[in-house]
Amino acid sequence: MMATGNSDSPPLGPEAEASRDGSPSETFFKVLKAHAHGGTDAAVRASDSTSQRSVQALPAAGVKELIDWMRNHLEGGPKSRTPLMAYLVGGPGGGKSAAAAQVVQGLAPLGPESPLAERSYRYASPAGNLTVINDATIPKQANKGSLAHDIDEAASAGENLLACVNRGVIVDDLGRAQRDASSGEEQTAGVTVLRWLAQPFGQDPRSDPSDRWCIRSDSGEPWSFLRSGSLKRSGEHVAQLLVVFLDECSLLEVRPETTLSESGPIAGEYSVARFDALEPTSNSSGYDLLSKILELASQHQDPLGAGSNPVTANIASLTHERIRRNFLHILRAAEIIGERRFSYRDLWAVYSRALLGSLVSHDSIDSASTSMEVDMEVAGNNAYHPTKRWAAAQRLGQLRFFMSVFAPTSGTEGPTSVFDQLASMVRTADPASDAPLGHLDKDAPSRSGWATPVYDAFSVIGKESSPLNLLRPDLDPDLKNVVGPLETIIDRAYQSLQTSSNADLEDDRRRASQWYGRYLLRLYAVSKGIPALYNEVTTWSRAWRTSKNDGTLNETLTGGLTSLLNPRRSESQRDTSYVPTFASRAEPVTSTTTHPILVTQLGDMQFRTRVEGERIWVHVADQSSDAGKIALDLDLIRLILTVSGQHSGITEMSSTISPRLERIRSARLRSVNSGPNPPQSIRVMSGKSTYPVAVVKGPTNAG
Repeated sequence: MMATGNSDSPPLGPEAEASRDGSPSETFFKVLKAHAHGGTDAAVRASDSTSQRSVQALPAAGVKELIDWMRNHLEGGPKSRTPLMAYLVGGPGGGKSAAAAQVVQGLAPLGPESPLAERSYRYASPAGNLTVINDATIPKQANKGSLAHDIDEAASAGENLLACVNRGVIVDDLGRAQRDASSGEEQTAGVTVLRWLAQPFGQDPRSDPSDRWCIRSDSGEPWSFLRSGSLKRSGEHVAQLLVVFLDECSLLEVRPETTLSESGPIAGEYSVARFDALEPTSNSSGYDLLSKILELASQHQDPLGAGSNPVTANIASLTHERIRRNFLHILRAAEIIGERRFSYRDLWAVYSRALLGSLVSHDSIDSASTSMEVDMEVAGNNAYHPTKRWAAAQRLGQLRFFMSVFAPTSGTEGPTSVFDQLASMVRTADPASDAPLGHLDKDAPSRSGWATPVYDAFSVIGKESSPLNLLRPDLDPDLKNVVGPLETIIDRAYQSLQTSSNADLEDDRRRASQWYGRYLLRLYAVSKGIPALYNEVTTWSRAWRTSKNDGTLNETLTGGLTSLLNPRRSESQRDTSYVPTFASRAEPVTSTTTHPILVTQLGDMQFRTRVEGERIWVHVADQSSDAGKIALDLDLIRLILTVSGQHSGITEMSSTISPRLERIRSARLRSVNSGPNPPQSIRVMSGKSTYPVAVVKGPTNAG
């Protein structure tokens, strides 16, 4: 988040460390635990100090500019007479409260401060009083529609307002306020603003200047992460509005530049990087946060020792810029696959798990280190039985960052902690679940397989064979930084088990091969930035960029989507498809019919694309009219990529996508059959042939 911690957390410098009880690593351990889900510093109050926080990373897009804009206004004195109403909208853990704490730094509180988290706080400033709604989810007893009532009070008093709001609160409060209002009752400022915030495309539904309350939008595309406007009452300017949607932009993409003007911040252009280009992400908030956590880790000695210590190995691996970038590439793929973006709190949890593994669930690093020290001793000692050595090595390997984020529990894949719910999202990008054969092609990495080197490493098992050594030549020089002493210990423990002469260990050897295979697949793929569904994710990112730049699709997507929407009966009937005219489902006829049916001939189509945030919309049109739009998400792209000629394959999401395709065909049927000459498109299909329908005008009943 933009700034984390609370007023009771001392600065983490050399002087502070010397004055604290416990080892420096214990402090680092507590910082990671405190900022993840359920941690003591996962949320802050507006009254918390921001100067002594442990980690301050780049804020979400538009947040810093909102803070600067509000502080310039509040410190401007009497000349800043027009009140400001600013809204930070997003889910929990996005940094809303931390931003509010920065806005109010140095302002005098009005009234006594409570040690408990309050719904709202009030401050005095040279530009008038400021009300901060720090947590709109806390109900306000004085009024059922609490947020709307807060806005009404600020508008009536001519005061400044800063509200931290979850999207659900806006919808709930707006619905409650509208239900409570009697028919014909005059719309209030609160309801007007809530309706403006709740509109999915940011368009004001009550922009008629004749309304007593209305909003004139000043800037921001309908789907932008930042919008501004003016709240007016009977034509009179009442307040300047600004809203930042913290979850519209990925924290793992380059932050869009936002500029300040006299009227407020102006949103920069958000862009999605080409996934296969591995473009630098050092200007992303997620990269900056991980880098600063690693800087904090580097300030502390490790009480557990180096060598086979997986925590030390994780920190050492992710300290390398290329490994760090590729690891975040995997997390970005999880966002694209799951159509959900990580919050700062989510990233803290993932990073904590990546660095400490399941040890982060312990109360202290001392309690976590006890069993790990034993495993480090056993795994590397030939005196122990092969099964005991392998079990210890496996527990250590499970703590490596490329294992822990996908399978956070030791020895099992089942949910055992709060983190597992978040890990289920990360697992969608697990390369071990989608490891196609082939060798990575640097010129076309997304169109080639990559896992053959790992499979080949297990092709020979003997006393002198080592899967790790067989894989080493395929590792790039920089990526060899991931392979350390711990990997050698695990590999030797595996060899010891596989070459044991004990016939009773066959099941143990089989299970060990399965686990070690996943281990090396993940090590290899994460080191190179290869997620599951690499081809599909890369295709989506390219489609987003071409749609953003010129509103088109590439040849592969155009041909595949055409085949799905408009499959032909034969190769000779180019761009022609037949759909039953009166059937309950709009499924094209692609085979020989056994009895005559009435069909509608659909001709060629044109596609144009448009991006709204991260969503890609494909607008479908035929020669006569628009046939609607369909979202080009990863599920649809996966189905498109199964198309071969005029024949589509199948995925686990085919049954979900089918109704979406049918809606487009139904719209085209309606367009064709309601046109000026519908009989020209209607045919009778029998066997392999189709016949035109002649419309004969019958006699008129004269009465």
